[in-house]
Amino acid sequence: MSDEIRNGGPLIRGLPARDAVAGGRRLLGRARETEALLAVLDGLGSAGGRAIALVGEPGIGKSTLMFTAAAHARAAGVRVAAAQGQYEIAAALPGFRPLLDDNCDVRRQVARGGAAVVVLDDVHQLAADQIPGLERMIHAAATGPLLCLLAYRQRQLSPAIAAVLSRATSAGLLEVWQLGALSREEAAELLGELPGVNRFADVNRFADVNRFDEAHRFDDVHRFDALYREGLGNPQYLRILAADGEAIAEAGTAVLGELAALDDAALAAVQAAAVLGEPFHPELLAAVSGLEPAETMRALDTLTGLDLLRPAERAPQLVLRHRAVAEVVHQRLEPSRRLTLHRRAAAALAERAAPIARRAHHVARAADPGAPEHVTTLIAAARNALHTSPATSAEYLSAALSLLREGEDHWHEARVLLARTRLLTGDADESRALLDAPSGAAQDAGGRDVPDPSAVLAALTGREREIARLAGTGLTSGEIAGTLVLSVRTVDGHLGRIYRKLGVANRASLTRALLTEAPGAG
Repeated sequence: MSDEIRNGGPLIRGLPARDAVAGGRRLLGRARETEALLAVLDGLGSAGGRAIALVGEPGIGKSTLMFTAAAHARAAGVRVAAAQGQYEIAAALPGFRPLLDDNCDVRRQVARGGAAVVVLDDVHQLAADQIPGLERMIHAAATGPLLCLLAYRQRQLSPAIAAVLSRATSAGLLEVWQLGALSREEAAELLGELPGVNRFADVNRFADVNRFDEAHRFDDVHRFDALYREGLGNPQYLRILAADGEAIAEAGTAVLGELAALDDAALAAVQAAAVLGEPFHPELLAAVSGLEPAETMRALDTLTGLDLLRPAERAPQLVLRHRAVAEVVHQRLEPSRRLTLHRRAAAALAERAAPIARRAHHVARAADPGAPEHVTTLIAAARNALHTSPATSAEYLSAALSLLREGEDHWHEARVLLARTRLLTGDADESRALLDAPSGAAQDAGGRDVPDPSAVLAALTGREREIARLAGTGLTSGEIAGTLVLSVRTVDGHLGRIYRKLGVANRASLTRALLTEAPGAG
């Protein structure tokens, strides 16, 4: 150790905060907080010790920030020791053991080796017999060149630990730093570093999304805005929500760590909660998880105590603390377990006469070819979601079509609806392909024949046949124009000529004519 450090001079001169490295990874965001901690380290020898608690939501970056500061201290030659709340403090901090004794002369003890940093993570997990050591550590920081960094989750503090921290704060011995959400700029930088997340780092260059001329950039901005809002500016949640497939589990490693110590009943309950993906009553969770009511209530108490479940706005419902947690748990389910839980959820919701949109979410993920009602549920839900969420509608229709053979009841209806969803989501080519595919006469949900335009359109030109076929499926002039890359005025002009050639007066008459002439129509 240098004489400058030993004598209380600057500890970390020349180490830039933005290039902080923790665990080999550059710390993104938290520049202000990092610089503040580095300033504390810089004045540690001359200004005396400090005890600082980093507090915030799970995944907000408490541990990363704390260990970033520790990495800086080590790089400057400062002694650093780290411990976690679930382990014995004294055993984890062998070089600092005397600091935990009541009669320790902290200034003399620390002066033997110069300034020092003690990092204690997950303070909320401290066992009862470790709490006195925590209090002595906080007091030690006030009497010598010692920086004591703590991190904990406020919701999971026991009354005894909360009392120690409250006393220390009131006495001016402990500073509490609340870590809030990342700024929009910090979140964009974070997501821009992730594989497979395109161009998010660029979104802040444009204050007004209307300046985006390219469609993909417009979509990126809106996707980022939605992601930022849902992720609450939480680094962990943002990483999970931006990831796909196996990358979800990688981004949610810390969440998986929270599940490791759960017993079988609590694990079954959290899996069922992840599959439901919405606020639930305990009775519904019991039906989906397969647990007995008493087991369910004990599991819910455990999960609430661990802050995996939280009360929902509508009492007495509960919900996982964030959708990102549900995504990680759901992605890690074995396929057979996932299928079973979704089928239980669909059945339980049907028994409770839940809205079709809530049931369809589960039916789509566990559709049963032997259950005809699954097809009608999916198609009905797709119709309801067609204009409000065409992507969801397409998901339901794709699931319905996977249960049907060509020409079966509802097959043609599902394809026509799917074509409309593709058009609404901007995939005009696939929409045309679906409508161009040959098919026989079929019936819609009302028992009416769905048109096969081949016979009645023989007298029309190629473009007119195309427009008449689309009009017969129920598409508006605007939707037809979007599909064929024409103006609405041109489409309406073609429809006028179609009406004259076929002797019909309007779109409704055209549809009836198509139905009358369709092969197999009665």
